[in-house]
Amino acid sequence: MKRLLLLSFALAAALTAAAQRVIENPDIDYVPTWITFTEISLGSDRTVVKAELRNRPNWWVRISSDTDLIDPATGNKYHILGAEGIELGKKTYMPASGKIPCTLLFEAVPASVERLNMVEEGNQPHNNVYGVHLVKQAPKAPAVADDGTDPRTMTAEYYLSLPPSRAEVNIDYRRHRGMEFCKSSKAHVKVHLDNYSPELGVSVVKLTGYDHVSNSETSVLAEIGPDHTYEADIPIDYPQYVFVDFPAASWLLIPGDTLEIFATINSDNTAFRSAGESAMINALNDKLLDRFHTRGYDLYRQMEDSVAAGRTATEAIIDQLTGEYNSVWDGTFAEQYLRDTPLSSFGKELVMVNAGCELLESMEDLYQMYNSKGMVRNTAEDGSIHYTIVPDFEKLDPSRMFNAIRDYQQFIYDNPLTLMSSTTWVIFNRSEYNPVFRSHSRAAYEYTVNKRYGEEPVAATLLESIEHINSENMLKYGIGECFMAEVTRARDHLLRLEDLCKGMNYLDEKEHVDAHMEATMDLLTTITNPYITRKIVEGYIRAKEKIAEKRAAEAGEKDAGTAAKAPATAEEKVLQRIIEPYAGNLLYLDFWGMGCGPCRAGMLAHRDIVEELSGEPVRFLYICEEAASPREAAEKWMAEKSIKGEHIYISSDDWNRLSHLFEFSGIPHAVLIGRDGKVITNGFYLSSADDLRKHLK
Repeated sequence: MKRLLLLSFALAAALTAAAQRVIENPDIDYVPTWITFTEISLGSDRTVVKAELRNRPNWWVRISSDTDLIDPATGNKYHILGAEGIELGKKTYMPASGKIPCTLLFEAVPASVERLNMVEEGNQPHNNVYGVHLVKQAPKAPAVADDGTDPRTMTAEYYLSLPPSRAEVNIDYRRHRGMEFCKSSKAHVKVHLDNYSPELGVSVVKLTGYDHVSNSETSVLAEIGPDHTYEADIPIDYPQYVFVDFPAASWLLIPGDTLEIFATINSDNTAFRSAGESAMINALNDKLLDRFHTRGYDLYRQMEDSVAAGRTATEAIIDQLTGEYNSVWDGTFAEQYLRDTPLSSFGKELVMVNAGCELLESMEDLYQMYNSKGMVRNTAEDGSIHYTIVPDFEKLDPSRMFNAIRDYQQFIYDNPLTLMSSTTWVIFNRSEYNPVFRSHSRAAYEYTVNKRYGEEPVAATLLESIEHINSENMLKYGIGECFMAEVTRARDHLLRLEDLCKGMNYLDEKEHVDAHMEATMDLLTTITNPYITRKIVEGYIRAKEKIAEKRAAEAGEKDAGTAAKAPATAEEKVLQRIIEPYAGNLLYLDFWGMGCGPCRAGMLAHRDIVEELSGEPVRFLYICEEAASPREAAEKWMAEKSIKGEHIYISSDDWNRLSHLFEFSGIPHAVLIGRDGKVITNGFYLSSADDLRKHLK
């Protein structure tokens, strides 16, 4: 009897095992950061997914009751039935560990299914799970290097394990004034993507390099191959951090070098390999700066809290940051963080420049955050925004910061290595708006305007005006003429030349155009840096050629339509597909996004213009990337705000192609296309209906 009972139990267990298939730690093509699967059980009545939810402590995760498991081979859906450990549709806040185990119950998935996606209705693709394999995959063979090293292990920890270089730190910023590192060439990058799935909807990647002197960008597109890799050649003038939109990152590239990157999507687990030093710098920079000071979101929260607490707390944070900045250059940083690394002298110096730039940017942002309390933002019913001044509000004096770092200001502001800063354009953007360097761009502009209208200039020459500003800045801030001052003047002037070429609104005002062109010669008398001089001359020649070409076309001396037309590029085909339904109309293309405040403000400001031109052959095309601006939310906002026109949603790939075609990385960005389908202005500024009407004649 006892033996028969044991046999019955064994048979029942065997039948249960046959009815339920268990896959532990399943292979997954793509999983977002907020969840991981530890086990899947396929039963006859339901499918059980054991998972772990993840987020920062006190942040939340939510799983919707609209979640399904989907078989991508058939499209069949298996709906979620319930959950254990969490409540569906409710926010689950993370404990100190940042992890919560849970169990998700779904309708039964047939045993024949080999692969599943977990998708929430209306979710953005990067928040879904793709490619949960119900059959174990063969492990990938590592791409072992000649020395036997798996390159996917070449992370910061790998490089820190190498013997120290003992290279000295040379922080004499003056030795870079000749810009010997400018060697115009191409840098090659090859990226291996782990945790990638084509179902993310991204197959075209945009890589963007910047020339910070001319404030211009150069972008290239790369397609992700079947092996989940992409590669590209990027033309750059000097070593610089290049923005990549997938995965979202910036990497240091060096002209003539090849950088190989092994990146895990939605993870900091990135490895680098190169023949030169770019791989080591990329791997170590953030690791070393994380050890040195508070960064990113945590620092931003500290800054916000200090501003909310008042003047004394804000000044205390500024004092903390100035102290850290000085320690970068007084030997403390090099001794504590760089001495035992394998970095060369150049690599160590660049990490120090990156640390200095970050701290300066944070200090300037903190001043702006606090001083903005002196203005109250008011939004009218029509969506327009205006500000009122807070009576008796006392702003922070920036001279406090500049004088606190007086001994080491020039290590950033007079150092051309800032062109290689890991924060890229930010240090230049903040500098040209701070009171020290803003006076340089204002002086150059006012001198040009005075010359245009024949008014009495403040100084006999622009050089004399700049010398006067430098003397005042030395007294108040301890900063005179330097690399950043020359960059600021050049950026402002080149932007005005570019505006002349884009808008062409003043071509009939010969004196206006000539005054700006002639101002180039005045500006060059104030520039000593050879690279900045070259960029100004190039900008002048480019503007001169564009203006001459435009004037010749308007005079009928040149028919652009007679030239042989090259086959349309992939980018041009995307544009044609979008504008074709509106052929014969003047088209105002507005590239925008829901997360862009200036975009929404511009759309609100243009509502009256759209209404005024409603009976004329003009169409307003509002174009956004649907993955970044989900259609439902965008349509809801536009309906509430009565945003008329054509609402166009495009894929991430098409967005990248168009932003590459029109050379923009920031939004809002507007393009005006004529009734003949040709681009009139790339970077169009719309202020009134007449700006468009004149192109209808």
